[in-house]
Amino acid sequence: MINAVRNGRLNNVRRFISSGTTNQTTLNRSLMLAASRGQSQIVRELIQAGANVNTRDMYGRTALMVAARWGYPQIVHELIQAGVNVNARDSDGDTALMVAASEGRIQTVHELIRAGANVNARNNYGDTALMKAASEGRVQIVHELIRAGANVNARDSDGDTALMKAASEGRVQTVHELIRAGANVNARDIDGDTALMLAAFWGRTQVIRELLKSGAKNWRAAYNRTNSQAVRNAIKNHASKVITSGMRTATTRRRVAAIATLMKKTPINRGLTTRIMSTLKRG
Repeated sequence: MINAVRNGRLNNVRRFISSGTTNQTTLNRSLMLAASRGQSQIVRELIQAGANVNTRDMYGRTALMVAARWGYPQIVHELIQAGVNVNARDSDGDTALMVAASEGRIQTVHELIRAGANVNARNNYGDTALMKAASEGRVQIVHELIRAGANVNARDSDGDTALMKAASEGRVQTVHELIRAGANVNARDIDGDTALMLAAFWGRTQVIRELLKSGAKNWRAAYNRTNSQAVRNAIKNHASKVITSGMRTATTRRRVAAIATLMKKTPINRGLTTRIMSTLKRG
């Protein structure tokens, strides 16, 4: 049976089922495999034959989670129709909705929300589906989750919000979507960092502009956060001959660009920053 599923042999699967020699464990394993391979007809046959739709693998994942990860909305639909638990959690506490949101599976997200998936469920680290989608820059999914009632200001175990995660990763469109939905631009995590500080530290210039435009405060703390020793040296020693290859990394460039963006709010020497930016670009 397993080999028949692995090779996508629907007729062979049917023969195994009709023979009456296939046990429950084999049916369940076959269901997980078929779900991972997008074999919707085989999934349907296995469900009808009595496969347990809520069976789990060694990581606590159900067939629904597997189908959600790989983006097989038809299989997700079949499993939902068969009564699968849409809010089951794997060993990390992730639900099928969290998995689909993280992977950008918009059709699957629609299916799960319609089936009653909890949009504010949290995994073992406090993450929600919205946080996962925001971190990956899944703007459409962020929009759908918010429409479905996702809490835009929920926090994970580190105190991070979806906005902070999006800001750290430079997801400017997602940042815009979250702010429009009422995300608190000045919320702080357990280390006292705001979305602006995190965006500055990672050199996310476009996000910085979006946050400042939306009323983000503590710009001086953000400036200090991004103004690492490497960046300070780069600005101080602006002549190209003293800028080492280590100063030419993408992160350093982004941080210098972030400082340039924050300069409108800071007393930093504009000439030096302009020269260092030019030097880094030439390098």
